[in-house]
Amino acid sequence: MSKLANSGISKLEDIKENHTNKSKPKEDTVPLIADFPPTLHPIYLAKKNHWLQACSLKLALNALPAKEEEKARNLQQQLWQLFEEMDTCDAVLNHWTKYKRILTSVSPLEGAEGGLPDKLQHLSPVQLVQRLHTLRSNIVSREKSLKRWVRAAQAEENNFILQEKILRKTEELEQIKLLVKKIEKKVSKVVP
Repeated sequence: MSKLANSGISKLEDIKENHTNKSKPKEDTVPLIADFPPTLHPIYLAKKNHWLQACSLKLALNALPAKEEEKARNLQQQLWQLFEEMDTCDAVLNHWTKYKRILTSVSPLEGAEGGLPDKLQHLSPVQLVQRLHTLRSNIVSREKSLKRWVRAAQAEENNFILQEKILRKTEELEQIKLLVKKIEKKVSKVVP
């Protein structure tokens, strides 16, 4: 029996195909910090830090005995918050990866007053909840409009004005979603 029969490669085409598959880059590679502009490096590092903290908390959660339910619940809440923060960082980083544009108006790392813009810092918790409802309604209507515009853009391939409008409104939608997360975080701190 030949060595080719033992290795599972029976034809020269299989050898070539096997070799070409190895040289193709993976499509699902994890982006590196060098893939982002320097202004997004703190967000990238924050995401990595959140991930490491979540891993540590998960190990601590696994080590807890079954009777310590209260500690387990606290660890689970901390894990949930870390994953929420990671999702926020991912939204900004994914927007850069997809559109090569930085979401400008809302930074997930703003520290003062929960990272809310100045115009929302003076609002009471009730007013923040009202603003939250308005923003959620805006998200739903923007998503519907975007779907309609995308269908129209597919029908008219060279309509660059419509494509720019879609890009701009997609960016605004992501900014609104980030703002909603910040308001939710602020409201959850005020209202238990």
